Amino acid sequence: MPPEDVQDRAAGVLVGVACGDAIGRPVEFLSQTAVSEQFGTIDGPVDGGRPPRPAGTVTDDTELTLRTARSLVDCHRLDPEDVSARFVDWLGSSPLDVGYLTRDVLEKIAAGKDWSLASYEASMQAPDGRDAGNGSLMRCTPIAVAFRADPQSLVSGSRVISAITHYDTRCQWSCALFNYIVAQLIRGGKPELTPFLQEYKHRLPSELQDGVSNWRATEPTYDSGYVISTLHAALYHGLTAESPREGICESVNHGGDADTIGALTGALLGARFGATAFPTAWVDTVSNTDAAITLSQRLLALDFPAFSAEPYAID
Repeated sequence: MPPEDVQDRAAGVLVGVACGDAIGRPVEFLSQTAVSEQFGTIDGPVDGGRPPRPAGTVTDDTELTLRTARSLVDCHRLDPEDVSARFVDWLGSSPLDVGYLTRDVLEKIAAGKDWSLASYEASMQAPDGRDAGNGSLMRCTPIAVAFRADPQSLVSGSRVISAITHYDTRCQWSCALFNYIVAQLIRGGKPELTPFLQEYKHRLPSELQDGVSNWRATEPTYDSGYVISTLHAALYHGLTAESPREGICESVNHGGDADTIGALTGALLGARFGATAFPTAWVDTVSNTDAAITLSQRLLALDFPAFSAEPYAID
């Protein structure tokens, strides 16, 4: 197994997803003013949401993240067909929330269509603006843990794991960039975007390059499910806060797409500070944190084969 500090940071990624998701869930879709009026200041897991659920309840962000991790662990490799089958099984469990595009793709797969073609067709058929949501970014981080020391497999795996439900290249490359940063942090390095942006500059969508080039100086947008807006918000809070408590709470009190922004902010903060930096009361209250820690340990213990596949249609 890797050193204990690496184990702690890897566990922090998945624990951070669960904590940020659960803390953001009750204020999802609310304005910042409505959050303040209804909750005061969110400083941890609380009851509420639409529909109301107990404090610590997680959503699709955490559930699909853990299903991805379990597939990697059980298969000892990245197997997109297995991941997609687990997602279809999840859809049949009547989950609390399912994104528009995710549902469309998974229903096509359930009807017998190959996952890669289902995703491509759903993206091409989606109404304008509905094909570049954050529904794959929210669940991509197990790839960063599994391929933390293999940048090429990390990028290929991130793109394919996105394309299972979100084919749009803005989604694919947002997942790749996010996981690249998470992997840097797990290894104990500083988060540097520039090497990634330079290496892939001829392949990255211009919207992504523009959206993250000045992430630190630009105020994020919180009320949009657009993948690049969500990525920006997560970087803004996840890479500047001084603790998981500070970063997650600051991000979710803006409302908007609070569960997903909270989950991704939590992943970055977990990769920076480790699972042990999260308040014990949070970890004890939030669902699935035990599973998150166990899966992170199992991901670290495996030596994954290199992954070089491309999504269905080459960009």
